[in-house]
Amino acid sequence: MDVVARMRAQVYSQYGGPEVLELRTDLPEPRPGPTEVLVEVRASAVNPVDWKLRRGNLRKVLRRPFPIVPGRDFCGVVLECGSQATTVARGDEVFGLTPLRGPGSHADRICVPEQNLALAPRRLHGFEAAAVPLVGLTAIQASEAAQLRAGDRALVHGGAGAVGALVVQYLRHLGVAVSATASARNLDYLRSLGADPIDYRSERFEAQVDQLDAVIDCVGGEVERRSFAVLRRGGRLVTVAGPDPDAELNLVNAIKLGAPTSMRLLGQLARGRRYQFVSARVDHKRLVQLAQIVDARTIEVRIDHELGVMGLAQLAQAHAAGERGEARGKLVIDHK
Repeated sequence: MDVVARMRAQVYSQYGGPEVLELRTDLPEPRPGPTEVLVEVRASAVNPVDWKLRRGNLRKVLRRPFPIVPGRDFCGVVLECGSQATTVARGDEVFGLTPLRGPGSHADRICVPEQNLALAPRRLHGFEAAAVPLVGLTAIQASEAAQLRAGDRALVHGGAGAVGALVVQYLRHLGVAVSATASARNLDYLRSLGADPIDYRSERFEAQVDQLDAVIDCVGGEVERRSFAVLRRGGRLVTVAGPDPDAELNLVNAIKLGAPTSMRLLGQLARGRRYQFVSARVDHKRLVQLAQIVDARTIEVRIDHELGVMGLAQLAQAHAAGERGEARGKLVIDHK
């Protein structure tokens, strides 16, 4: 009779606050399918989407059976490859994202489609690579959607956040002149990234910039609605916090968004402005590109060292800190 190996994993069996998270030690170790890779997780990371899913904010569009293992980002070592998985090999150090609809990364071992991982950036060590995948892919794809080039001018909302800071760095690498919003405590950080900072609590960004080629919004809500006013004709508003995944501003999609939003977006379309929501797409090729960008030091992910790297048993604490807005960088979970 085969003995099923057991492992640790964080799970939740109902929607709610951080207190619904539970560390289990009796979950069966997964086995890889033909195109999957079994990874021993060294570290994982926490993203805002994790606590939104845990609270049940997305349950109408993303149905998953309980118990749910949360988390997406991970780095670790390949233990076994499925018979058709050829992009990595046993012993490789990898990083990547678990599928949104599958078991997550806050477990000792995970099975991941080979397209969802790649060799980890060479210059990152230990837990550092776990901080990169979701924010890195989101930032690069949002920057590319803005279609900017050297000499263009852009505004980044939430420029000191995990995604926003990478957008600022990537745009500066392209030669774009960048302004960025943040709270007062992060203005020096924005300056260190090469951006002109705007304190969103003490000044309105509309009074500081106008006739921009693009706005990349990592905040959403009222900020997104106000951002059209600072765009030139033909400018682009790209959001990673918008309501409609991968919708471009056109007549059909504007109507689909509902009457008030439709009228607003149609008015901007008539003025020659463009709108696009970007949700990170993940595949092996994009992750390879991301690793190359990290190794070239084009972008640097800030890990929160004030709260400290937490252990798997402290995931609820990490979720609570993230929801309260206490993190200054990515929250990383060490699986040792």
